[in-house]
Amino acid sequence: MSTSSQLSQATSSGSSNFQLESQSAFRGSVSQLDFTVDSEVTDLRQVLLDFQPIFNSQLQEQFHQFRAMKVSLILTVEYQNTRFRNNEPFHMYLRSKLYLLYQKSEISDAMKSMNEEVMLRNDNFMQNGSNLQISKIYYVSLAITRFAPLAGSGFRDLPEFLDKKGAIINVKNTDNRCFGYAILSALYPNQNNPQRAQRYIFHFGDAGLDTISYPVEPSEVPVLEEQLNLKINVFSFYDDLGKARYPLYVSKREHYRKEIDLLYWD
Repeated sequence: MSTSSQLSQATSSGSSNFQLESQSAFRGSVSQLDFTVDSEVTDLRQVLLDFQPIFNSQLQEQFHQFRAMKVSLILTVEYQNTRFRNNEPFHMYLRSKLYLLYQKSEISDAMKSMNEEVMLRNDNFMQNGSNLQISKIYYVSLAITRFAPLAGSGFRDLPEFLDKKGAIINVKNTDNRCFGYAILSALYPNQNNPQRAQRYIFHFGDAGLDTISYPVEPSEVPVLEEQLNLKINVFSFYDDLGKARYPLYVSKREHYRKEIDLLYWD
């Protein structure tokens, strides 16, 4: 992994100024570009609109290296509760899904879809956490992965790199309650076959996980951790190997019964 920080490239677009702060790469197949938002603009839609020329130019350049790529857009956003100003502001990572691009002509549509998805995630988050508003937009990041087609598959296990570490319990449930099983595997640890869903089914009611609407989106975690009296951190990865990991949500709760780290991928 090679990383260069505080790069000098600065771009002004619309009402937002963007500074390329860091660029990381892994074996030439994965890269992430982190742009700081050098302004006081808190209008998420405006920032996304201003970022479009940079988005387009960076992906145009990447097509000189990759024949096909997967791209995700990630924004690091700070929220403040307008009703309880004494509460600490907290960060949320608004991330689009990975979009597969085969040619330059697809960039515009992908950019539009990613912007809409980020806006939707923000809207859902604002609805789940009443009285919230954006107080700062810190980073706009592009995660770019070289795409190499693989054989079709059904159920997705953990990437081999993460699976071999043996540090993640991936419960093999057949319903859509992945969040619930992941929480229960931490609350009720089992040394023998911890990945078996049957070992946790009868604990849903005890843990208060039987009244939750599934599936759970990362944007719902701040509300759920309050409800469950837990401190929950959510991580994800944007490459096929599981090596390029990043925090999706980092809790700032100070009083809780247990801290749990979750891995989210789609």
